[in-house]
Amino acid sequence: MTQRSTKKRYWLYVLGIVTGLSGLVITLVYFSDFLVRLFGIFMTLGGAYLVRISRAPSLVRSSETTANSSYLVSVNRTRRRWVWFLGAISLVASGISFAFMYKDALDGYNHAWPLYAFALSMAVFALTSSYLVGIFVRNLFSR
Repeated sequence: MTQRSTKKRYWLYVLGIVTGLSGLVITLVYFSDFLVRLFGIFMTLGGAYLVRISRAPSLVRSSETTANSSYLVSVNRTRRRWVWFLGAISLVASGISFAFMYKDALDGYNHAWPLYAFALSMAVFALTSSYLVGIFVRNLFSR
């Protein structure tokens, strides 16, 4: 890797950080305006993408990475299993909380906990499924 490409990667990394943070500030300051908030969200996502494609070198040296590569592979496999398990459990929990939410709606909306349980389980499911889709896309394009 040449010095010139390293500089380009760092500038791309800095541009991604600045774009993401400015998008976050725009989203928080102009929260009531839909179009400006949407633009801020897209700026934040674009900044995250720029940071991702910059591939700025991490603080771990390559010799340490190659020495621990078999350990990292086993940790990633174990982590994937736990993410699959957590996603399945949250999907079942969202179905159960949806049933309780339906029953509460028939009774006149007396309790708020089914709504919070549904929101929490769907948030966990969204996080786990996005992690698994990210792994799938990374493996798809790395070959």
